[in-house]
Amino acid sequence: MAQNAVLSELLHLHPELERHLDQTEFSTRDFIVRPDQTIENVVFPVSGLVATVMAVGSDFVEAGMIGADGAIGGSVVLGGRRHPTFALGCIPGAAHVLPAAVLFNLAKDDETVRTLFFRSESWLLVQAQQIAACNGKHTVPQRLCHWLLRAADINGNESLFATQELIAQLLGVQRASISPCASELQDKGYIKYSRGVISIIDREMLEAQACECYRMIRKRRPGL
Repeated sequence: MAQNAVLSELLHLHPELERHLDQTEFSTRDFIVRPDQTIENVVFPVSGLVATVMAVGSDFVEAGMIGADGAIGGSVVLGGRRHPTFALGCIPGAAHVLPAAVLFNLAKDDETVRTLFFRSESWLLVQAQQIAACNGKHTVPQRLCHWLLRAADINGNESLFATQELIAQLLGVQRASISPCASELQDKGYIKYSRGVISIIDREMLEAQACECYRMIRKRRPGL
């Protein structure tokens, strides 16, 4: 199985943690965690894509993305006891799972571990803040380009197993708003979509169409 950047650093510091790891898989629209649920495990995706989402009535709107660069439940290291948001599978994948109690007890005496997860949680906060501003300020076409680019970066693949319906839901808009935007991008040769797969063909031109929020989030991503 592939590795997770945060977990790799953690195992470099404490290789003994490997014996506590388990594995899991998730599918599109799987709820990995829910708000107010006790943090029992820390989940480290190694493939696929997970979105942190907030409930708005009966809908869900994205507040951030987690891939092989982050962790779900890492706030337990900083004293968090419950998950603040939903974590929703967007692109099917796999993950390593570590009991939260094991990590918490380790982090109490290791400032380096606390710093590692503070950086990871701060990245999620950056995304949430910028996305909130983006949703209120930019057009649907700009936000669609931004979403596709950010998802590709975090997923580590220019081809995304994501439907227009799911993307519309995560952006908080109707699918009827997404379809013509996606069709125009495809007609221009920037993307290609077929059978639930959206592939970025011309990244340079897609970046030119995206709002500045994409670049602002990307430059603050850990490790870049």
